[in-house]
Amino acid sequence: MLRQFGPEQRRALSDLYESRKPRLKRETKLRALKRILSSSPSLTDGTNDHFNDHFVEYIDELLCCCREASATISPWVGDA
Repeated sequence: MLRQFGPEQRRALSDLYESRKPRLKRETKLRALKRILSSSPSLTDGTNDHFNDHFVEYIDELLCCCREASATISPWVGDA
């Protein structure tokens, strides 16, 4: 699913999860992640109904685990 992101979404995810800047507060990060997810035509069917808070939190936790396991999220979102 995340590999289907376009270059802009992959770059935004990298900025959000791999930035050297201080980490964002979780609420701010989740809002940004929801914006990124809902901007991907490959994930939407014309509505954003399936991007509820639980789904966004799940993707956030998944990306955090990926980053911790391999120091990058690149293998899960494709080449940025």
